Amino acid sequence: MTLTTREDQALTYRLSGDRNPLHSDPSFAALAGFDRPILHGLCTYGFTGRALLQGLCEGDPARFRSMEGRFSSPRVSW
Repeated sequence: MTLTTREDQALTYRLSGDRNPLHSDPSFAALAGFDRPILHGLCTYGFTGRALLQGLCEGDPARFRSMEGRFSSPRVSW
């Protein structure tokens, strides 16, 4: 299964309240070693839940009991 995000997905997730420029500013992302702004952990978590729901539960939310994860900082070498 392949899931894709929209080009503006990181900007949409700024509505969660996270204003980190790593998710919106290409110049800032480049300073951190990324070729473009990266997705928020919250967005990645949501897409992971969607993939599990579709891939393991055949899209049936009643079969999806729980999901856990741990957020951590990306590894960046300066």
